[in-house]
Amino acid sequence: MSVANQCIGCGSQSLALVQGRTVCQDCSLEFDIHEQGLNYASAYSDDESLYAQHFQSLDRFQAESLDKLHSSLLPFEASVCDLMGANEYKSIVDLGCGTGRFLRAVGAVIPSAKGYELANTLVDRLKWHGRNVTKGGIDEFLAAPETPDAITLFEVVEHLQSPGYFMRQILEIKSPKMLAIVVPEWATRRTFDLQFASHDVPPNHLSWWSPQALKSMLQCPGYTIRVQVIPEKRMSMLKHFVRNLRWGSNSASWLQWFKAILNPPVFWLLAIAEKNT
Repeated sequence: MSVANQCIGCGSQSLALVQGRTVCQDCSLEFDIHEQGLNYASAYSDDESLYAQHFQSLDRFQAESLDKLHSSLLPFEASVCDLMGANEYKSIVDLGCGTGRFLRAVGAVIPSAKGYELANTLVDRLKWHGRNVTKGGIDEFLAAPETPDAITLFEVVEHLQSPGYFMRQILEIKSPKMLAIVVPEWATRRTFDLQFASHDVPPNHLSWWSPQALKSMLQCPGYTIRVQVIPEKRMSMLKHFVRNLRWGSNSASWLQWFKAILNPPVFWLLAIAEKNT
C-alpha cells in the first residue's frame, strides 16, 4: 500500500488512492512506494531473474562488431545515439548503464561516454571490457565534479522512490544541455510482453508514467521538454509472440497480435529536456 503525502513526480499534494496505487490528480502519475526496494546487485546474480538474463548478454554486446551492436540496440537507444551525433555533444553520462550496450554504441559517436551502475557484477565486467564505468548511482553522480553535455537514464526512473527530486537535482546541479529519460509504456507493453509484465510490480517498479507525468516532472526554468512515443521493433514483436506461445500464456487475442506485428505498438516513452539557447 502506498504511503505518500505528495506526488513523487511533480510534487502535487492532490492525490487519490485507486486500486492500491496512489494517483496524482494533477499529472496522472501512478505510484506505489515500498520501504524495501529491489537489491539490484543480488538481482543480477540470481539466475532466475530478468536481470541475470540481461547480464548473460553483456559479453556479446561488448565484443561484437559495432555494426552488429547497432542492430541490437533498442529503438530508444538508437534514437538517442542519432540525437547525440546530430547535436555534436562531446560528453555523456549514462546513469544505470546496465550491460553497457548503449554506452559502447554512443561512445563510438562522441568523444567521452561514462556510465554509473549500482551492480558490482556489471561494473567489474564492463571495466574488464575497457568501459569507463563508476560504481554508484545518482547520489554519487551528483557529488562528482563532472558536468557532461548529456545525461541519460534508460528504464531507471520507474525504480526510484523519489524520481522528481532526483531529476530536478540533476537539472539544477549539473545543468546539462540535454537530459533524456526512458520509461516503459506499461499498459500496452504488459499486454504483449509477459516477461515485462511479471516484473512490472513493486518492489521492482514503483511508478507508472504517462507523457503528462514526465513533462510535469521535468519542468525546469531554461529547459524545453518534449516526449516521444517509441514503438517496439517488428522482429521483436514476433519474438514476444513466440515466447508467449512457448509459455502457454497469452493476454492478447490473435487479431491483436496480427495488428501488433504489422504495426508495432508503443513500448516506451522518451522524455527529453533540452537547454534553451
